Amino acid sequence: MLWKNLWNLWRSRVVFPENSLWKTHFPRDNLSACPKHRIFIHNFVIFNFILIIIGITEETVLKFRLLFGSSVINLPGETANHIEKASGDELRVLIAVAGGAGTSSKEIADALGMPEAEAEAAISYWRGTGVLEIYADDDKNPAENRNRRVRKSEKSEKPDEPSAQAYSGEDVERIFAENGRLKETAEMSQTLLGKGSLTPAETKIIVYLSDHLRLDNEFILLLISYCVKIGKDSLRYIEQTAIGLYDKGISTVAALEEYIKREDEKRSLEYKVRTLFGIGERALIKTEKECLENWVKLGISFELIEYGYEKMMKSPKVTRPSFSYENKMLADWAAAGLKTPEAVAEYEKSDKKKPAGKSEAGFDLDEFFNLAASRGAGGDNK
Repeated sequence: MLWKNLWNLWRSRVVFPENSLWKTHFPRDNLSACPKHRIFIHNFVIFNFILIIIGITEETVLKFRLLFGSSVINLPGETANHIEKASGDELRVLIAVAGGAGTSSKEIADALGMPEAEAEAAISYWRGTGVLEIYADDDKNPAENRNRRVRKSEKSEKPDEPSAQAYSGEDVERIFAENGRLKETAEMSQTLLGKGSLTPAETKIIVYLSDHLRLDNEFILLLISYCVKIGKDSLRYIEQTAIGLYDKGISTVAALEEYIKREDEKRSLEYKVRTLFGIGERALIKTEKECLENWVKLGISFELIEYGYEKMMKSPKVTRPSFSYENKMLADWAAAGLKTPEAVAEYEKSDKKKPAGKSEAGFDLDEFFNLAASRGAGGDNK
């Protein structure tokens, strides 16, 4: 509106001579003959100009502040040095830990609705930066132990657990010279990742996995292939996954292959179960995750899960799908050695024909007494 007024004044041929900043000069017309009009327009222009300056000034001093409310989350000062490089999941995990969502990777994963492996990878990242530490449940005073570790690291030139970026360019060249196969592994890694070349930081990660964690070249390439397959092609994510697996004792190619097989089965089964139960994209709750992991562990096929789902929904006791209800059925079938819907149906069919006198030891008491009576009456004694 202010600019519009100024434009209208300009169209009225208001002119400011060079020798006077504020004096308004009009051409020879009716307005120029009226001093009152000149003064009014002169003041109006100055007033609008002042309003524009005030408006611009107010826009440039806008600030913001945090609303802390009734609680505050505290983070170590070292966090500021790693925020730029941290991923979204790593930041979420750190805030969850600082906010008291849990003290283990499983608790944090459940709170955020993410796979436990990703939570462990994020925790391993912050552990490597020195922002957080891992301690056992029987550690009575983790703060004092941490202080001892800090004092110890102050006395030593290198920390006990260096990160990948602790390696210098000279270290990388020396290790490659000593281990030619590792250099080939780095070159194959960039092909798997679809990169023209690895950055120095990414090359250090490959060296770290081999030199510090002592992982085989085949292990490194297999892990990279798996992470790329699931859409995680960041070498930092691969590094944290490797550390998490190492902490679990998975450090051989055979153990990694078994882990990948189990994760693939769980991922595939989870997708099918989500569709079956009508869950959609929402995060699984803790109980649902435990049931799903138990089904994978027991080797239960989706066909059997689907069969159990149908039986569950036909039960008058069930009003909506329940993981816990079906888990009880599947666990009972697995304990009985039943692995297919056909085996379960046959088992239930034969079970209905059995009299009610069967004991826990597997003897049908009614059949036993009838057989004994027939033998006593002159039956077959063989």
